[in-house]
Amino acid sequence: MGEVDAKRRVRGIDDFNEISNDSVCGSPLTRSSSDLSHRGRGDGDLAMKRLSIAFLIALLVIGLDQASKAWILYDLMNPPTNLEVFPFLDIVLTWNTGVGFGLLKAGTFWGKMGLVAMALIISTALGVWLVRSTDKLLLISLSMIIGGAIGNIIDRLRFGAVVDFIYVHVYIWGYHFPAFNVADSAVTVGVCLLLLENFVRKKSESKI
Repeated sequence: MGEVDAKRRVRGIDDFNEISNDSVCGSPLTRSSSDLSHRGRGDGDLAMKRLSIAFLIALLVIGLDQASKAWILYDLMNPPTNLEVFPFLDIVLTWNTGVGFGLLKAGTFWGKMGLVAMALIISTALGVWLVRSTDKLLLISLSMIIGGAIGNIIDRLRFGAVVDFIYVHVYIWGYHFPAFNVADSAVTVGVCLLLLENFVRKKSESKI
């Protein structure tokens, strides 16, 4: 009898330990910690996916910009000419020493380097904003602006000026619209999308 009672006591202790382990593993604290771990990993993967998309958009803009400029410089406009595509649109070759659309021209070396530094600072600030953003429209707009800015920075570092070749016959109050390029177009579209995102966000916040 003593030997049987001892075996029963040992078995009871083992059953108690199994119940205790199951209770601890299935406790709300353990489950919540596991859920938080999976959720944090999921948020990290989503952030990396957003940054990858932003990088690809910026890279696409830079690639299209540089490819179009190479085609203009070394093929279509070699030698330079004035090619009429439509009555309102010409393909030309101009060198812009200023920022987008011929603004803030800088003729000296340090003036050009100042424009490069300004573009890099703005691109870096937009990049920080992009990393912290979660809105898709904001991500696209910032990526396009950064890609366009970098495309023109490459020109300044290579040639000391930006290659412009799209000339639209637009006159505003006697002022003709200057020639531009793919990078300028990307920046303009990105800014428009940025304004649209701001308008949509404020409109949705006003309904709350």
